[in-house]
Amino acid sequence: MRSTQLESLLREYRTIPTKDIHDSGVRTLCISEPRKVDIEKVRMWIEEILWDKKHGMDVYRCKGIMNVANSDQLYTLQASL
Repeated sequence: MRSTQLESLLREYRTIPTKDIHDSGVRTLCISEPRKVDIEKVRMWIEEILWDKKHGMDVYRCKGIMNVANSDQLYTLQASL
């Protein structure tokens, strides 16, 4: 995923209304990428979000299924903090 796409998603994330959500401080962000991903780039991006808090988000749960470049297997991603 390009950084401009991530920045756009993060801007959109910050504008999602929370009035209909149980806890107004918790939001959901979904990302869909039809192309195969570079697992090393995904790992670095996830580390920035989960551990470095680089984008100012507190992530409580992360789940995903990834179609990884140079692999014929699907990879799963799951984290709970």
